[in-house]
Amino acid sequence: MSMVEDYAGFLKDFGAAAAAHISSQVGDHGELTSCVFSEDPEGVWAEATLSLRGVTAQRRGAPVYTRRNLIIRRDDGPVDDALSGAGLFASAVIEDLDNSWRS
Repeated sequence: MSMVEDYAGFLKDFGAAAAAHISSQVGDHGELTSCVFSEDPEGVWAEATLSLRGVTAQRRGAPVYTRRNLIIRRDDGPVDDALSGAGLFASAVIEDLDNSWRS
């Protein structure tokens, strides 16, 4: 059985919370188009893709933004509980968007 299958409940809760957090924080700057999970030898990754608009898209130089974080380590399990981890992931997405255009 894969880790994605083993942690299906955790990932369902994480995905719903992350999507809600990101959608509420991104506001008029864009919209969340996907929040998916993938597995590799390190563990399970969450990946959020946003469609950006306006000044945010111009600053990033592209209308699409993707952020990927390791959320379940192969040997250690989840890094955080689902709701806290989703909040941290969403905050990282927004912080990265806010700071990406600054040099």
